[in-house]
Amino acid sequence: MNLSALMQQPQKPDIEPVLPLINVVFLLLIFFLMTGKLVKPSENTIAAPSQQREVEALLQEPELWLYVDRTGQLTFQQQQLKDLCILAKADRKSLVIFADAQLTGKLLNQTLAALAACGIHDIAVVTERASS
Repeated sequence: MNLSALMQQPQKPDIEPVLPLINVVFLLLIFFLMTGKLVKPSENTIAAPSQQREVEALLQEPELWLYVDRTGQLTFQQQQLKDLCILAKADRKSLVIFADAQLTGKLLNQTLAALAACGIHDIAVVTERASS
């Protein structure tokens, strides 16, 4: 090989192929800065609800629970209920609901709204923790 021929060829700097990429990155940065909108974080803080009752206290009186099956049929003390206001007339200001797992949220919300309309506002819904 001829060393003089190799020494005379101009060598390109290594940074040159990267320059177009840097230009594109800066153009994208400018584009997103011009079109994006920075939003101030919300000052409202939302606290997650916490459990207010102990499980043991709920388990001591299952005969006083209101049972709701998947069709929305209500059972209290082994009797089917047609009118939820009977519970309010019996001076029941608090209630524990044991709902079927197949019960839809819509039926449960209707039941809760009917209880609230009758004056029962302290309601606990028994749920099962999903296994992970």
